[in-house]
Amino acid sequence: GTIEQYHNAFSRIGTEFKIRNIESLGRESGELQNFYVAVDMIRHGLHGHVIYLTDDESAQAFALDWLKPVRIGCVWSSYDFILYLFVRYRSRISADEAKTAMRTVNANASSGSDADKWLRKLSDYENRLNIIDRLISNLY
Repeated sequence: GTIEQYHNAFSRIGTEFKIRNIESLGRESGELQNFYVAVDMIRHGLHGHVIYLTDDESAQAFALDWLKPVRIGCVWSSYDFILYLFVRYRSRISADEAKTAMRTVNANASSGSDADKWLRKLSDYENRLNIIDRLISNLY
């Protein structure tokens, strides 16, 4: 389907079932269009499951609301992706390198009034990374 067809369908169904309004992202949102592409790939059998990667909290909330009825995917942030890469390629990526990548995401994403929120996220994900690192170390 076209972006317009997806937009119309999501608007109509969202209103009917009181699911987060797509207008909260803006009609021309790249995040919204990426979500439509992911749904389209599943619909046409190109993939059975998608990971929707975004650091935009509005887009995350929108995608989570729409993925609840049918579990065709999950929503990850850049931090989640870094944790995945760390676990998957731990023999090649050190905990310090993963933390550096997280700090880079934080530096690029945080601004003004959001800085404290991003610092809390960074701290939370660094803690998760430490737990994963210790757990994997104890398995060997």
